[in-house]
Amino acid sequence: MEFCDPLIVNSAESRKGIIIGGNFRFEVIKQLGFTEVPVVYINIPDIEKEKELNLRLNKNVGEFDIKLLAEFDETILQEIGFSSEDMDEIFNIETTPEEFESC
Repeated sequence: MEFCDPLIVNSAESRKGIIIGGNFRFEVIKQLGFTEVPVVYINIPDIEKEKELNLRLNKNVGEFDIKLLAEFDETILQEIGFSSEDMDEIFNIETTPEEFESC
């Protein structure tokens, strides 16, 4: 079987082997019984930069665990491109408009 989207894995000494992009694919690949997959290694020793890349990769082509996203600073999420609607969902903000009585 051919894979067209490699896993993105950290090669920094302190973070060696951490999957930055492709966690769900990795789980499916294991379930299918594969023992080898294409991998692209990148060296990112800063865990915050690693998290940012993970967010950016998932924002483009993946899905998120909303509860985990809620642990991030709103500013980071806005910079990555999450919309107001996304933020409402992530932080469970009530979006029902207020109703006012007419004078």
